[in-house]
Amino acid sequence: MRNRKASMMAPTRSDPDALPHALQRLAKASLHDPAHPRRTPLPFVPVARAMASLQLLKHQGASRPEQAMTAALALPMVMFREEAAREATALGAAVYQQFLGLCADWVDGLTELGQDMGTLRQVNTVTKYVDEESNLALRGVALMTAQVTAVARLMENVQVNVAWLIGRHATPPAG
Repeated sequence: MRNRKASMMAPTRSDPDALPHALQRLAKASLHDPAHPRRTPLPFVPVARAMASLQLLKHQGASRPEQAMTAALALPMVMFREEAAREATALGAAVYQQFLGLCADWVDGLTELGQDMGTLRQVNTVTKYVDEESNLALRGVALMTAQVTAVARLMENVQVNVAWLIGRHATPPAG
């Protein structure tokens, strides 16, 4: 997106061909571009986004049953080993601490955003008002994005660490 500042005497784009060129770029973006084979034409973007989600779900769904079966088979060996129990407890405590940190970040972010939203500002133009309100909305979206990404990262780290813990203790000790 381009940020444009203009006045009646100095328009943002005084080129009379600006709109036809923009419409031409839009039409071109609506067609397949052999120079960018991975780029989806604009009319198909919603389908491409849905397909990306389905690919992720397919990948996640394919690996979950195998992971669950490995964990179920390894659990009896793991839960009776003192070292494994200590490591599992430490992992659980670390995950709990990480989760508490995420909750604190969420509450702090919402508090700060709420306080800023509640601050009365002196705006004397519609442009300044719209700019400030848009800024608050964007900050809210940024906070939500950061938190959801952090939770997803924590979930993936837990999966990797649990798999490592099971793999480490599932094999019988050499004797």
